[in-house]
Amino acid sequence: MTIRIVTVIAMVSCVASTAAANPEVDALVETALAAKDLGKFDAALRTLETALKMAPKDAGALIAMGRVYGAKKDMPKAAEWLTKAVTANPKSVDGHRFLALTYMHQRKPKLAVKHGQAAAKHGPKNWRAHQQLADIYLATGKLNKAIKAEKQVVKLRPKFADAHRALASLYRGARKLKLAVKHAKKAVKLSPTTLPPLLTLAGIYAEQRNTKKAQSTLKRAEKLTNNDPRAIETIAAAYALLGATKPALRLYNKLLKMNPKSFTAQLAVANLHLIAGKPKRATAAAQKAVGLNAKSAQPYKVLALIAASQKNFKLAEKHLKKALTLDPKNGELNLGLAGLYVQTSQFPAAAKQFEKIVKLAPKLKGVKGPLCQVYRKLKRNDAAAKEACLAACDEVGISRKDCATP
Repeated sequence: MTIRIVTVIAMVSCVASTAAANPEVDALVETALAAKDLGKFDAALRTLETALKMAPKDAGALIAMGRVYGAKKDMPKAAEWLTKAVTANPKSVDGHRFLALTYMHQRKPKLAVKHGQAAAKHGPKNWRAHQQLADIYLATGKLNKAIKAEKQVVKLRPKFADAHRALASLYRGARKLKLAVKHAKKAVKLSPTTLPPLLTLAGIYAEQRNTKKAQSTLKRAEKLTNNDPRAIETIAAAYALLGATKPALRLYNKLLKMNPKSFTAQLAVANLHLIAGKPKRATAAAQKAVGLNAKSAQPYKVLALIAASQKNFKLAEKHLKKALTLDPKNGELNLGLAGLYVQTSQFPAAAKQFEKIVKLAPKLKGVKGPLCQVYRKLKRNDAAAKEACLAACDEVGISRKDCATP
């Protein structure tokens, strides 16, 4: 679950807080950052080199060097300069903060946590430091610590809607849904004309299985779309996840009127008609989706499901095979074909499909059990069949000693 997408690119929107002792150096740093924002990285670096000749340990200049290299996506260089910044200025909040971001981009979570913690320690009232630390904790799987850090952001900025929304999402992840609703409602109250808080609240209601409130919240969100296709599609997808087929179809059809060539909307309409038990409409929509994107396997998957629902297994097989030619490494398609073969008692063919899935994803659970059953149907008792059944027993917690192998 992602609350905010945090990358080094986000550096462009933040201003270093450490004031330079030398006004001339400070001016050069601001000039360099302005050049960076315009994508003039070489000019920015030259300006900062001048600044650092005047003040080699200036925190703002050192941090800015790291930010420019970060914007260039040269993360090793960014880390090098930001390390210099925190070495020269150990209590620099922005130095530690930007270094933490760089380490996250480099997939060095331990170092990211270390410097994120340092930023929060040296800037106890710097809400950005606590916000970033919450994001780092979340990305590293430390949910309770993320909640604690985000609570600090809310404490420092009680009227910051994004902080309440982030905290709501964290509480949702921790299955503390009452607290999640509380902060989501607060976010909506603080920012009533923006979509994200309402969508967050609707999602939490859905998780509480309060479909009525979830749908009413989405209706409120609809009023804020201003006919923005992305916003409409987001709400349509949310309705679909709720199982609210009619409003989802209404919005996807609205999208198709706005853009008849929208493949995602056409495919969604096909899926929704299938769910609604309208195979003719589903088929028509899926075929239109094929026409919009002939290289996608997804419409053929829908066509296969439609055919299977009508007991036309030969046609379902044809569509699944076509889908696999377009997306040969999609284990889900192999699984569908395997299930189809089991349903039609084509056990040798089913075994081949299950074996392909095991080869594609050897650690995937829930496949070796059906494969074992197919081997039993085939009366296979070779080493491969026995190992598949033993692995199936391992998955469900049955000891190998008690496992019934072929």
